[in-house]
Amino acid sequence: MICAEYSDPELHRHSAAHIMISLNDSIEVIAEKERIKCKGVLIPARVYHTANTHGNGVLVFLFDNTTAVANQINQVRVISDEDVCKIQKVFRDFENGPKNADDYETFIQYIFCNIEISASGTAVTDERIQRSLR
Repeated sequence: MICAEYSDPELHRHSAAHIMISLNDSIEVIAEKERIKCKGVLIPARVYHTANTHGNGVLVFLFDNTTAVANQINQVRVISDEDVCKIQKVFRDFENGPKNADDYETFIQYIFCNIEISASGTAVTDERIQRSLR
C-alpha cells in the first residue's frame, strides 16, 4: 500500500495491477485511452494509464501480475462511490487506531470484499512459480 498524490505523471504501463482509492474527492484517471473521473478504480497490469489526483491523497495497491488478485483485475473498473466511502472510513480508523500485526490483513481483506475480489487460496497463479516453490 502506498499513500501518495499524483499530478499527471507520464502515461505508462507495467506488470502490476492497481487498486486506487481517493482519500477525499474525485481523481482523474486515463486508462485504455479513456478518461475517467472517479473516487476509486481498478487497473489491470500492462494497461497504459496515468492519474491526476488534484492534490487528493490516494491509496495505491500494486499487485504483481503473477498473483491471484492481479489475475482478477482483468479490466478497468470504477469502484462505486458508496464502496469508496466505506473503505475511506475503515482506512481512517486503521490509520488513527492502535495497530497489531493482523490489522493490515484485516484492512486489505475488507477492501477485497467491497470490490468483489477473492484473495483466498494461493496468491501465485503462474504455474512456473508454483512449481519452483514446491
